[in-house]
Amino acid sequence: LMVNSNYYAMDLLYVLPTHIQAARAGNTVHAILLYRRKLDREEIKPIRLLGSTIPLCSAQWERMFNTSRIPGEETDTIQHMRDSKHIVVYHRGRYFKVWLYHDGRLLKPREMEQQMQRILDNTSEPQPGEARLAALTAGDRVPWARCRQAYFGRGKNKQSLDAVEKAAFFVTLDETEQGYRTEDPDTSMDSYAKSLLHGQCYDRWFDKSFTFVVFKNGKIGINAEHSWADAPIMAHLWE
Repeated sequence: LMVNSNYYAMDLLYVLPTHIQAARAGNTVHAILLYRRKLDREEIKPIRLLGSTIPLCSAQWERMFNTSRIPGEETDTIQHMRDSKHIVVYHRGRYFKVWLYHDGRLLKPREMEQQMQRILDNTSEPQPGEARLAALTAGDRVPWARCRQAYFGRGKNKQSLDAVEKAAFFVTLDETEQGYRTEDPDTSMDSYAKSLLHGQCYDRWFDKSFTFVVFKNGKIGINAEHSWADAPIMAHLWE
């Protein structure tokens, strides 16, 4: 999927609300979840083609969240959950399960920021085999399908993989700084694009409907899996 099928979207080039990584992550995760709530309540109006009165079919929106592509030896399948109350956050080789609600109430941006800051401040080391696990989603599908069957079919590994695959979406708190730099536009845009397209190859979960990336300097972007919908669907959320 990586670089061949998945695509990416960048942040606004000239606008940066904050350089604080946790604040940008908290605010944007909250905003994305407000969009999900609108989607669940069927409050998003169907898109009309330019100058047309005919609305486009909205079926593609259905699997934007709580969705993962599952590798298979013959063919991949799409697993979609009706709801998900957590996200999975990747930082410095470690995976964190972050709950999105407290007493049935969606966490506020500030509360979400505090969760992100706790992850950034956490100095624990990755468990054996944890740091580069997502590389399995970057390579060929058949070895990943067999590996998933052999090593993630039961016990703790299955629970951990379930947490990732059943998350609302995947978040990476990236350790690099990206974005457009006027003094070196070509190199900076190249670096930004490549980071969103493949990163380190093990710090994006390429099977998730989308991976939301927050860079160290507060810039953001997404890497999206292509099979569940066309790119304009993702673009609607992003805009």
